[in-house]
Amino acid sequence: MKLTEYAWMLDDPARIEAFRRAIAQRVRPGNVVVEVGAGLGTYSFFACQAGAARVYAIEDSVAGALEELARRQGFGDRLRVIRENSLDAALPERADWIIFEDFNSAFLGGGLAPVVRDAAARLLAPGGGWIPSAAEVWGALVEVPESWGSIARWRREAEHLKGLDYRPLAGWLLNSAHKGRCMPEALVTAPRLLRRYRLGEPGEAYDLSGSWEDAARRTGSVHALCAWFRLELAEGVWLDNTPGADETVYEQEIFTLPEALPVEAGGAVRWSLQGIPEREGGHVWWKWGAEAGGRAYEGNTFAGLPLRLESLADRSAEKIPQPGRRQEIMRFVLGCADGRLTQGEIAARVRAAFPEDFPAERHALRFVAGILRS
Repeated sequence: MKLTEYAWMLDDPARIEAFRRAIAQRVRPGNVVVEVGAGLGTYSFFACQAGAARVYAIEDSVAGALEELARRQGFGDRLRVIRENSLDAALPERADWIIFEDFNSAFLGGGLAPVVRDAAARLLAPGGGWIPSAAEVWGALVEVPESWGSIARWRREAEHLKGLDYRPLAGWLLNSAHKGRCMPEALVTAPRLLRRYRLGEPGEAYDLSGSWEDAARRTGSVHALCAWFRLELAEGVWLDNTPGADETVYEQEIFTLPEALPVEAGGAVRWSLQGIPEREGGHVWWKWGAEAGGRAYEGNTFAGLPLRLESLADRSAEKIPQPGRRQEIMRFVLGCADGRLTQGEIAARVRAAFPEDFPAERHALRFVAGILRS
């Protein structure tokens, strides 16, 4: 994320106040606290204010800004910035509390599972806890004609495109998860609890799979499934992005159907939602569907990717990679990194060996620094 995005997330009073209250309730003087993905450090600063003896703020993308902000708060003696991904971080001690906030609008962000499991195993002390400690995923079927129509319109020729065929775009977008805001009046079925998670619990599977049957609350059309979360930050302290709740940076996750599904008031509607994290947890694949009155529609995020067989083969375990020019230069750089040469000296050697690839010294230095970045 960019610094501007972190600043945007900072401008969120309801969310930040909920975390502040939870940290003030949970953290006690003398505690050790780890914040995973600290961003600009707000929650780490709250932990210092609550009396934490030591706070480890793990952040790699905006660590420089975090260090300067920590210095300005006067927490330099108790707050240590760890400039690494949490999966690579080695801390001198384990934490009484881990603060973690890296979710999407339906809670199940792509990197959630491996990060939480690793932090629970390596960074948390026995008997330690999490902020948040639990999460619930809720969902309902919704009627959102305007937002659905803005996607489906690509099935038609747009006048300003002058005959160009963009019809496949509608299929890709309708099979994508969209972040948006649903109003309570858009809900066609009553909100339903889909799944509850305990963060850091051994054996917890950060996936989602279920089918449900509800009665339509009114006659209308179902355009999408809507999902949101409720986070239990501390006793009596919840943060949620329920339709109609206080506005936060988390809106809701909307899964559109390929066609509007007509429903009658009181009629049965069957629907399903499945979130499947990749084995390494880097991505969550979603599948969803709804059925009523003899009609059934479904979507999935895999169909939302304009993939070709060749691109799928590139990720196959059976593919035998053929190293090219870039890999040759990378091997040369790594061979020069002997613990004695500076990056500038390595860059000079790279440029001398591959002059046609680096027209200026700064190009070689940028390449070398990118390869050797720790």
